[in-house]
Parts: sequence; C-alpha cells; structure tokens
Amino acid sequence: MSTDLTKPKQDLVIPNYLKVEGDTSLDVVKQYVRPPRIKVIQSLSDQKLRDAFGVGATILVPDNTLLMDVVRDEKGNVQPAMSQPFTFTPIFFFVEFCLWNPLEMKGELSAIRERSFDQKSRLAIRARDFANRTQPCPENVAYECSFCEHLNFIVDVHGQKEPCILTFSRGEFKTGTTFLTLLKVRSVPIYGNIFEAHLAHRHGTKGDWFGLDPSNPSGGESPFVGEEAFQKYRKLHEKCVTDHAEELIKVNYEDDPIDVDSVSTAASTM
Repeated sequence: MSTDLTKPKQDLVIPNYLKVEGDTSLDVVKQYVRPPRIKVIQSLSDQKLRDAFGVGATILVPDNTLLMDVVRDEKGNVQPAMSQPFTFTPIFFFVEFCLWNPLEMKGELSAIRERSFDQKSRLAIRARDFANRTQPCPENVAYECSFCEHLNFIVDVHGQKEPCILTFSRGEFKTGTTFLTLLKVRSVPIYGNIFEAHLAHRHGTKGDWFGLDPSNPSGGESPFVGEEAFQKYRKLHEKCVTDHAEELIKVNYEDDPIDVDSVSTAASTM
C-alpha cells in the first residue's frame, strides 16, 4: 500500500463481468453511511498529514484528498486571505452530542465514549451547559471527559465525487451558528444554496488555530443552484432525512480529537 498521502485516489476501471444487474450483496454495506469529513490541518494533527500538506491545508479524510492548499509568504507564514476558497452546497443539517474521553487516554480508550442525536438526552443537556461540560474519567480520575455539541452539515463540495461532512464544534461552534444564521437569511431550502469556504486564522484565549468561514460567493456569482442541480440535491436531502431518522449516518471524528479552543496550534508560524 502506498504511503504517499498526497497521491490522489485513482478511479477504478470495473471489468464488465463484475457489473451484475440486480446484485444485492452490498445492500447491507450501503446501509452504513460514513461520509468523508472536511478537516483543516492543525499543528497538533497527525505528523504525516502535516508533512504531506502543511498546517492550514484543508483536506477530506480518510482519503486525504486536498480541497484547499495553504499559501505562505516569503517567511513561511500562512496567509489565509490568499488561499483559494472552495464552493459547496449544504444538503442536510443535523446535531450530534458526544462525550469525549480525555486526549491523555488516547491508545487506552476510544476517542468518543458516548454519542446521541437526542436533543433531550443527558449528553445534550450537559453539552449545552457551559458550566458543566466535563466529568472525571472513570478509568483515570486525574483526567476529564468532555461533553460536546457538534453542528454537522452534509455538503456537496463542487468538483468532488461524493457528499462529505462539514462539522463545527468547540472553538468552531460559533462559526457554525453564524453559518446557520446565514442559511436562515437566505430563506430557501438548505440544498438550494451555494457558499464559499474561506480559510481563517483564529485567536483564542489559550491558543490559535485555523478554521473555515462559510460566506456568500464572491465575484458576483449566484448564491443559488440551478434548477437541475436543485432537483438532484432535493433527492439527496430526502435520502439524508431517511438515513438520519434510522440513525445510519455515522460521523468519524476520532482521527482529530483536538480541542482547538484549549490548545495552541502555533498557526501563524507553521
């Protein structure tokens, strides 16, 4: 298996004899919906990703497809304003509540201890209680588990082959709520919109990091999809509604269990 993370995934040429009409062998497999996730590389992200793409680059995981390359000045500092944004259409929105195990217990415990879509669950109540978002880790009380609310959008990044997940939580939660407000102002079905995602440098009380700012298209481009695309996205939205109701949509957050609101990522110098 190739270890070159920058090499794009090759299209498979399927022999004709494998194209079986009416085949049902993948029906159960297709029930498990695990969309790729949009990830901005931070200085505490996996070393292989930092070496391959650089801090500040935006990729799709787990296939490591580059979405937005990072631009640096002559001193090597990241210049977010110079990065080329990508356009996308949101198809479906849902919220998930998670209880995260401590980062210090990585390798001993899974990243996520519990997860739920239920807005009335204990996880939801604790995740939305700013003063009560942690609890001692049962396996090591010296560390704390944290409750987290994830704002998840299934989006179609224009030019990509399949929908993916754009998620906002922790230090990016406010950006997610701002995006929700922008959607409300548009006053059209969620899947009728076009947005741009711009790289942004965040400044927090305990550190800096990179995030993505959704905005209206620049250059006078239309903020709405065409009629043919609208009908396609409506069907995708309806399928997402069904999949979510049956709890088939699973988001893999576990490759990046970093609380960007509480750790320094040395973003401006990497």
